[in-house]
Amino acid sequence: MKPVSSGYADLNGIKLYHEIYSEGEPLLLIHGGLTTIDEIQGWVQPLAQTRQVIAVEMQGHGRTADTDRPMNFVTMGDDIAALLDYLKIQTARWAARQKLANMVAGVSLVRRELGLE
Repeated sequence: MKPVSSGYADLNGIKLYHEIYSEGEPLLLIHGGLTTIDEIQGWVQPLAQTRQVIAVEMQGHGRTADTDRPMNFVTMGDDIAALLDYLKIQTARWAARQKLANMVAGVSLVRRELGLE
């Protein structure tokens, strides 16, 4: 399945790569450690049948370069919140391949809700 759009969001000092599939209620799809969007393509097609899927490659993964800034839950969570703002998405569900990715999404949404970005 090909994305309807893809590109880099220039935010928080990095260029965060993302791909958007289909239309509907937004669902943020976060890969697991040491993987990329390519490895989670098996998730994209079924999820995109009923939702807009936003797949993202986090700092140091795939097409998003690594930098000298810290890589931790807060930094990655802030990147996710900033990406949603960049895409003008108020709310989104999420799916993640591993516990780490679930924690990043959770930190992002809590910090965004509390205005801590």
